[in-house]
Amino acid sequence: MALFLNILDYYHNIGENHVVEKESKNYGIAKLSAVITNNKGEKYFLKCFPKSVSQKRVQFIAESQNYIAQNTGYAPKIYKNKCNKLFSQNSTGSFILSEYIRAQNFTISDLLHELGTKVYYILGKFLGLIHSSYYQFVSYCGYDKKLVLNNSLSRIKDLIDYHKFHTKNEFYIESLLYKYEEILRFPKDRFMQFNSLPRQVIHGDFYVNNLLFNENKEIIALIDYEQSCCFFRVYEIMRGFFYTLCADSFGGSLQDKIESFICGYLESTNLCYTEITNAVELYYWIQLNDLYGFIHHAGTSFSLDLTRFRMSLLKKFANRKEEINRMLVDLYDRIMKKKNYVAR
Repeated sequence: MALFLNILDYYHNIGENHVVEKESKNYGIAKLSAVITNNKGEKYFLKCFPKSVSQKRVQFIAESQNYIAQNTGYAPKIYKNKCNKLFSQNSTGSFILSEYIRAQNFTISDLLHELGTKVYYILGKFLGLIHSSYYQFVSYCGYDKKLVLNNSLSRIKDLIDYHKFHTKNEFYIESLLYKYEEILRFPKDRFMQFNSLPRQVIHGDFYVNNLLFNENKEIIALIDYEQSCCFFRVYEIMRGFFYTLCADSFGGSLQDKIESFICGYLESTNLCYTEITNAVELYYWIQLNDLYGFIHHAGTSFSLDLTRFRMSLLKKFANRKEEINRMLVDLYDRIMKKKNYVAR
């Protein structure tokens, strides 16, 4: 705890008469290390990044979050330290960010109960606003990491062998074989189309758990910018469908959800035709090559329930790929025709 108490000396807004509670929650590459409460009940969060994360990467994350905070008000403000920097460094070499949050989370069920299906329109419009805001974002530290489209066949083969000899878990083995076979069947001519899609900075982890609401169920903040990067915005739209909208086992009309989300999104920004026509296959390829949950990392353990959930969504998506693609293309055509008619 002494390390974090020393860090408090670096920030203007945090001083004496604060209660420090040690935390240990992982948020991707960052860890929520402490919660500091002042005598007004306000809570400040200290996020700690390990030494393996470069200073430029931490700077980019901080700039990305503060850009949204300053331009839209929809992100927790990161407080600068007494050296006028967005982060400090403790005696172990780890980087620390300080942010203030006052709001609450709701599940999709909570929101549906209060807002009905309008919630999908609200979420789509909010994501469009974030993407539209990021369109002009430039990082002052020069960090502009672009995610690449991996082919994980060799890693999957190694993982199949690992699980056969170590965990002996049939679910892991069968799931990895499924991914391996689907990657082999994937049409190779798609990659040229993928590479032509526009890229920009995105949040990278958009779903309900990373949204904060006020008591009226209005979105007031998007949190956790640890995965912000330069990537395909249409990937984040698809991720929004299947981790925010469809986690209820595709309950209700999927078409209504998608239409509502896309119409909301297009209220805030635009999409081009090539993004729409490649969205489904792009998302499927990324999910096939995503090995989160199958690899044991230092300090973590395998989460079988989470991996089962992610695989169930992947397979449900695979079974409805053509249908979802048709929905998206038809919807986009209808929206564009309507806009052209109004313009005339």
